[in-house]
Amino acid sequence: MLTHREPKLVTHSGHEWLYVLVGELRLVLGTNDTALRPGGVAEFDTSTPHWFGPAHAEAVQILHLFRPHGDQPVNRTSPGAPGATGTPVGRFERES
Repeated sequence: MLTHREPKLVTHSGHEWLYVLVGELRLVLGTNDTALRPGGVAEFDTSTPHWFGPAHAEAVQILHLFRPHGDQPVNRTSPGAPGATGTPVGRFERES
């Protein structure tokens, strides 16, 4: 759960994915400033200056995934299932 904080743009190596569960999320991505409501999603390269936090005084609950550059997602399921050995099963690609 994120509570109010002052916007401060940051950059770093990697890729982020945000999904809003409860509340309203403010996302500043480069020169774009937008608000996402429950069910809203954002995906971006973290070399773009960015900041995210509650759009208002109320807290916001999100699912936040971060992936360093070069990492591949791994599907971890029950033993014996495809991908259970930790082998990469796909790659996240940024849509154009």
